[in-house]
Amino acid sequence: MAGSDCTLSWQQQVRADLVRVLSQMQSTISFQLSGALQNDLSAVFSGHEQLGVLLLLCLGLNVAEIYKADVALPRGVLVVQTGQSVLGVLSSVRGWARGSEAQVAMGFLINTFALCLPSLLGVVSPGLVAMDYVQNAISVYLFQYATTSRELLATTDFGTSPVVFCILALALSSYFHSTTMLSKRLGESVIHLYSYVFRAWHMLLIDWLLRSITASSAGAPQQLRVLLPLLLVVAVDELRLARVGTLRDVRSYTVFRVAGELQRLGMLSSDSTGCLAGALLVLCTRSVLSVLRLRARVLDSLSQIVFVSCVNVLVQDVTTDSQDYEPEIRILRSSFLFVLAHGLQTLFV
Repeated sequence: MAGSDCTLSWQQQVRADLVRVLSQMQSTISFQLSGALQNDLSAVFSGHEQLGVLLLLCLGLNVAEIYKADVALPRGVLVVQTGQSVLGVLSSVRGWARGSEAQVAMGFLINTFALCLPSLLGVVSPGLVAMDYVQNAISVYLFQYATTSRELLATTDFGTSPVVFCILALALSSYFHSTTMLSKRLGESVIHLYSYVFRAWHMLLIDWLLRSITASSAGAPQQLRVLLPLLLVVAVDELRLARVGTLRDVRSYTVFRVAGELQRLGMLSSDSTGCLAGALLVLCTRSVLSVLRLRARVLDSLSQIVFVSCVNVLVQDVTTDSQDYEPEIRILRSSFLFVLAHGLQTLFV
């Protein structure tokens, strides 16, 4: 991003940048916390039972809203978790990663077919899908799809290195600006139906590219292994994928995956306090440079990566600390953490 408004002090710029980072990372943070809650729910309920309980809770919130109760906060969390449970049910049914190649392919198609569900919901109730909390839930839904589908990339041999193919596909997507040119030939209804498939497959392309970069640099010096994933975020920034309407979640997913890779390499602190302090330091540095009207896109990306890794560490700490508790207590604890984080994001953003 180019320089910011010169009338802002650095303290005001820090707050503005913090709000923007939290807004950009909302779906990523929701995905991390909903994953922890999903694990705790799975210890008590089967996939179908989880889905039934969550749907009943959503129905209860609708009834409470009739009586003028403020249900915005729990509803945002429940809708996210319901989407997670839908994909969880599909995962438990297919067992696609453990079957033959034909079963793997069929499972992948079923998983991909589930991406049309948000589009069908948009046909039934466009106003509902346009709401912020539903859009956040759909983003988390796409994150979960990409995370489960990446197992296929780990077990399938694609032959030659996919790096060139991935870069070409991402560059073409940036050039065509998704719906602007393609919709003239395919029609708005077709584009709308497959828009989430289009977005999720680009997340898989990012995952595929990161996996290839990691594998190819396995024997390289540590500094190069750290630099290459960071360059991937910079490349996505330069392609302006975040400005393409149907690809707005791709950059967030890239930051999430790169943060995980840097944590795996031991380059980010495993202590939540140290991780948060590092994120705030990078953010403050980026804000000061913005006040001085200097470009700081790399620092902006780095602050987001460290923030995401901080949430990762917090979730891991809570999960580890909760192992001695009963599953029901773990569910309550994870739910409280999710609601708290969602409320803080809503407060700031």
